[in-house]
Amino acid sequence: MNTAHQELPAPSQPGLGLGIKLMALSLDCAEKIVHFNLALGQAGLDTCALSMKELLVAGSPEETISKINQIASHASSKLMHCSTELCNDLSKNHENLCALTEQHFSSLHSALSSPARAESGRKKAAGTTL
Repeated sequence: MNTAHQELPAPSQPGLGLGIKLMALSLDCAEKIVHFNLALGQAGLDTCALSMKELLVAGSPEETISKINQIASHASSKLMHCSTELCNDLSKNHENLCALTEQHFSSLHSALSSPARAESGRKKAAGTTL
């Protein structure tokens, strides 16, 4: 389920760069969820096919039930592993999203406070020259 994450070139406009990074994170999350759903569906189909195969093989009911139980248990373990992987990947993406959000708000704060400081500095300079 792991996919390689490639760094994107930094665009000239900061807002555009943030949008691209957010879109990349969203697409990465969607891709991981789709892969998980595909694995879930495949595991269900495999479990059904293997269980049907066991039902067709001549054997005692107890032996058949035991084998089907083993098949289901194996599929369940595999899906738990995939689920853990998905949760870990989504948690990492959540952390990246939080970091991007903090970075965005920090740059907004800087951008909004810089003109105010520059304007008050100009007013003070204009008052001392008169």
